[in-house]
Amino acid sequence: MVEGEKNVVELLQSNFKVETVVVTAQFYEKYQLLLGQRRMEVLEAEPDQLARLGTFETNEAAIAVAVSKENKGLKALENEWVI
Repeated sequence: MVEGEKNVVELLQSNFKVETVVVTAQFYEKYQLLLGQRRMEVLEAEPDQLARLGTFETNEAAIAVAVSKENKGLKALENEWVI
C-alpha cells in the first residue's frame, strides 16, 4: 500500500502493477491522464475516508494498492563475496 500524492504519482509512473487506487476528487482532476494510462480500479473518496483507510493521519490525495515484485536473491560468482 502506498499513500500520499507524491508517492502514489511515483508508483503510477513506475513499472509496478497497480491493483486499486483510491483518490480524492482533487487528485483525480489533477492526475486524470496519468490514472487513465493503466488498467486498474479507481475509486473516489473524501479525505477523511482516506485517513481511515491508511496509516497517515491526514491524507488529502490518494492511496494505491500495488503488487510487490519478486525478490531475487544475490548470487556470488566465483571469487566474489555477497554481503
